[in-house]
Amino acid sequence: MELISPVDLLTPLEAAAISRVLEECLEQLLTVGFVIPASVDPRWDETGFKTVDEAYGVPDEPRAIFREDMGLLPLVPTAAEKMQRDRNYVRRVLERVLRDVRDDRKFDSLQEELDSIARKREGERDLETSARAWLNRAGQLRGTLESSKTASAEDTESTIRLAQESDAAVDRAIFLNSGKLGYAERWARARLEQQALKLQLRKTDVLNGLSDRSKECNAEQIMSAEISAYLEADIEEKEKQIVAWTTRYSEELVRRQQEIDELKEKVDKQKLEMDEMRSLRDEQRELIDEYISEERRLREEAEHRGKLHKAATVIQSRWRGHMVRRELGKYKNLRKRLKRRKKLSKKFRLEAKR
Repeated sequence: MELISPVDLLTPLEAAAISRVLEECLEQLLTVGFVIPASVDPRWDETGFKTVDEAYGVPDEPRAIFREDMGLLPLVPTAAEKMQRDRNYVRRVLERVLRDVRDDRKFDSLQEELDSIARKREGERDLETSARAWLNRAGQLRGTLESSKTASAEDTESTIRLAQESDAAVDRAIFLNSGKLGYAERWARARLEQQALKLQLRKTDVLNGLSDRSKECNAEQIMSAEISAYLEADIEEKEKQIVAWTTRYSEELVRRQQEIDELKEKVDKQKLEMDEMRSLRDEQRELIDEYISEERRLREEAEHRGKLHKAATVIQSRWRGHMVRRELGKYKNLRKRLKRRKKLSKKFRLEAKR
C-alpha cells in the first residue's frame, strides 16, 4: 500500500470542519458501542506499534495450557467482540486524529497509525512465513517422529501447539488488519480527493486572479497612453513658455544692463561731486578752524579786559572810599556839605507842607 505523504498545515476553516466531522463520528461510534452485544475488554490495547511477539506472544515459560488460564485474549473472537474491538480501535484512532487536528491542524497520528499498520502487516507477513517454516519443520519433525519414534510426547505436543498457535495468529492478524487496511485506504483516497479539490479551487482562484490582473493591466495601459499624450502636450506647452521666457529674460537683461551702465555713470559723476565737496569741506573746515581759533583768542582777550576792568573798578571804588573817608581831594569837607544839604532838604520839605 502506498503511504500518504505529509502535507502542509490545514487552514483554520478546514481544521474546524474536519474536527466537527470527527466529533460526529465519535458520537456515532459511542452510540454503536452500546448497541453491540459485547463489552469492552480492558486487555484490548490498540495504542502504539507492537511487534508480533508483543501482540501474539506468550510467556517464555507458560505454566498453563489454555490461553484463558494464561490471561491472554482468545485467538478467534466472536463476531460481537470483533465488532466491539474494531469500534474501540477506530474510536481511539479518531480521538488522536481529532486532538491533532484541533491543536496542531495536522493528522500526524493518522500517518503514524498507517505506518504502524504497515509495519504490523509486514511483521504478520514475516510471521506467516515463519509459521509456514514452522509448519514445514513440524512436518519434518512429524516425519522424523514417525520414522524414528524416539521423540518424546511433550516435544510433539509442544510442536503441535506452537504450530496451531502460529496458524491461529496468522489467521487472526489477517482478519484484524483487513478491516484496518481497508479503512486506511478509504481515508487516504478521501484525503487525496480533498487535496485534488483543494488544488482545483486554488487553480480556479489563480486563473481568476490572472484574468483580473490582465484587465487591470489593460486599464493601466490605456491610462498610461492618455497620461503620455497629456504629458507630451504639456511638455510642448512648457517648451513654448520656456522660449518666451528666455526671450523676455534676454530683453530684460539688456534693459537692466543699460540701466546699470547709466547708474554707473551717475555714480561716477556723484563720486566726482563728492570729491569736490570733500575738498570744499576741507577748505571750509580750515576756515572754520581759523575762525574758531580767532574767536577763542578774542574771547580770551575780552575776558582779560573784563578782568582788568573789574580789577580797575574794585581799585577805583576802594580808592574813592579811601578818599571819602579821609576827605581827600574833591571830597574835602564832604561831611559838612552833606549836613548842610540835609538841613536844606528838611527846610524845603517843611515849606512844601505848609
